[in-house]
Amino acid sequence: MNDTVNGTAVGAEPTETRDETFKRVAGKRVNRIMGDLTLIEQMAGSPRYQYTLEDVDRMLAAVEAAAERVRQTYTLRATRTKADDARKSFHF
Repeated sequence: MNDTVNGTAVGAEPTETRDETFKRVAGKRVNRIMGDLTLIEQMAGSPRYQYTLEDVDRMLAAVEAAAERVRQTYTLRATRTKADDARKSFHF
């Protein structure tokens, strides 16, 4: 049985705004990505691995391409207007 007060679970965080939720979730995800990049960086100093500069260039090009795709997605969605949305649906 869950204890609630005014429809909110006891001990739950107050309701977040959409902006706060975005920053909390995105922050965790970005920190996870940065941690993974640090792990990849540490591989450069390990004698366990053998790689060429071409390998590194291909690896980092993939990471950069993915980051650019994310940037373009956010840019497109941020600049899309209600008029653009209206063209995708029918209204009387």
